[in-house]
Amino acid sequence: MYFKKLLIITMGFFVPIVLYSQVYYRIEADYTIKEKGPDFENLMMGRVYFDKNQQQIVFDVQFPEKEILIVNDTASIKAITGNYQKHSLSNNLIDFSVFNLFLNGDLDYYGLNKTPFKLEKVEKENGLIISTWVLADKYVNSQVSKMLLSQKDNNLQGLITYGPKDVIISKQIFSNYIQINGMNFPGQVLQITYLPNGEETKKITTYKNVVLNNVKNDSFYKYKYLSH
Repeated sequence: MYFKKLLIITMGFFVPIVLYSQVYYRIEADYTIKEKGPDFENLMMGRVYFDKNQQQIVFDVQFPEKEILIVNDTASIKAITGNYQKHSLSNNLIDFSVFNLFLNGDLDYYGLNKTPFKLEKVEKENGLIISTWVLADKYVNSQVSKMLLSQKDNNLQGLITYGPKDVIISKQIFSNYIQINGMNFPGQVLQITYLPNGEETKKITTYKNVVLNNVKNDSFYKYKYLSH
């Protein structure tokens, strides 16, 4: 069960960047995550909290059971009534989370313009602006070789991630944008992850009741856990 929850967490705009990267530092929302894989189905609901100064995403899970899930760049920590477990995960989970990208004004290009990926070409197709980004630094060790990013009306619409030999690793679709203080946040994110055996998992994350810079709820934004 916990492995399935880890899968859920790891694999779920256009305004002047300087303006809201200086002002907005907190975001919270109600969420629903539905995930389906070759041999499992999962549903999780609750409220999520992110303070970019804390560099951790805190899920206050209300369904299927009350618990806290903490995600940071080194581990996912499950907390239930004082019991804590760490599980190693990949890096950059926080930097490339939809919350961090949104607060920093980087969601429209998925933050790729601040990475070793280089813009190779830009095309227009069916009302979409499609940009191709390739890994330009040969000294960077990454399983990702290329990304195709699509935008419409200055909003990120889709992201296709390629591995070696141009094999598609995953696809993401961002939709149902919600306007918050003049900015657009995706109300729904669909992610399809392709497994090495040819099977796939699908995850749909829905957000609503999004709030920025709530000065309350510090116990969630700054959730403390005991290290062992």
